[in-house]
Order: sequence, then structure tokens, then C-alpha cells
Amino acid sequence: MPWQVLPAPTRARHRARLDREVILFERGEARSGGADALAYFVRSSPVFAFRASGAVVGLPIVRTVARCVYAWVAANRHRLPAGTASCALTDRHR
Repeated sequence: MPWQVLPAPTRARHRARLDREVILFERGEARSGGADALAYFVRSSPVFAFRASGAVVGLPIVRTVARCVYAWVAANRHRLPAGTASCALTDRHR
């Protein structure tokens, strides 16, 4: 879900991270963010190929590359095709 619809206390507590990365919450607490959150999410898939790809992303070298790629995509998400208004960056984040 877009971070804008999270409960106000959660948004306030995690605002700096929410502006730059997706955060995986579990029981109301931030479990992980960015590429690590996406890897965790796909590892929980019932589809073997997704689980396997999530495991590969968890390997040290691949994880480092995935974090760099994620950071680039997150910083440029407003320029990518199929972006939505919730993807827009404010002036303070450009």
C-alpha cells in the first residue's frame, strides 16, 4: 500500500525512510526496507521461482548489487514509465 495511507503515528515515526524506500512492516514494526524488504517479500511467495530469486538476492554480493539498483530506481522513480502521483518526489528529495 502507498505509505500515505499508513496510520499517522507510523508515518510520522518512519517518514524519512518512507520517502526513500519501501518498508516491510510486521505486527506494526518495521522489519526491513528497500531491496531487503522486496527480497523478504518474494521469499514468502508460494511460487518456487519467486522464493528462489528472493534467496539469491539474499546472497552477499547479489544483495549489495540489489541495494544499489534499488537505490537508483527509488531515486528516479518519478522518471520511470507507469509512475503514479504517489511516486512523485517532493523538491526536498530531488
